[in-house]
Amino acid sequence: MESAANRPTAEEIAGLVVQRLIDGGGIPDLANANLMTIEERTIEEVDRVTQIVMSELLAQQSQEAQPVTVCHIWGK
Repeated sequence: MESAANRPTAEEIAGLVVQRLIDGGGIPDLANANLMTIEERTIEEVDRVTQIVMSELLAQQSQEAQPVTVCHIWGK
């Protein structure tokens, strides 16, 4: 795991999303894009990031979670 000093800030992550949208073709013609297009593409990209983050967190949680103990009640 990275040390705290090496972790990107939220602003740096946002900058990466911006570059991905511009350089990666999410908003191919930024100069002529309207606000709705910029907003839609941004939300789509951030949703993808959110899905990846949630997936990774849930995978890590499942590795760290204590096993579930099953209690059997006989006769019921």
